[in-house]
Amino acid sequence: MSSLKTYSAKEVAIAFGDISIDSGFNDGEFCRIEFKADMFSLKIGADGQGHRSATNNNSATITLTVMQDANAHLLLSAWANAARQDPHKTSPLTIKLINNGKSYIAEKAWISKQATDSFAAEVSSREWTIETHELIRPEEG
Repeated sequence: MSSLKTYSAKEVAIAFGDISIDSGFNDGEFCRIEFKADMFSLKIGADGQGHRSATNNNSATITLTVMQDANAHLLLSAWANAARQDPHKTSPLTIKLINNGKSYIAEKAWISKQATDSFAAEVSSREWTIETHELIRPEEG
């Protein structure tokens, strides 16, 4: 017998420091996680022998897209403003898929690019870029 799996955007829990981003998501993609480097590099010697090296680079860019009037947008703006005053400011980041237990954890993350503001006849989205030097994916539950 086949099983039925269900995904809901409401079951994606994102926390950046004391900011809980649990509403105000963009319609469509609202969270993108991209590791900055390949896990391994390959070098081929003159004799054709391959040599694989682990890059050990777990840095990542996380892009969050929220609606312009979302509470998360205001809180992320406040965090970015505080970071301009304190360039050493970082916060932990956790992204968890509640329905399957998959998670991403960074002990230290920071806003690397503040959202661009634009205005139109209707509400639009704001894209925030967060970076970390080490994003960990614990074993899935």
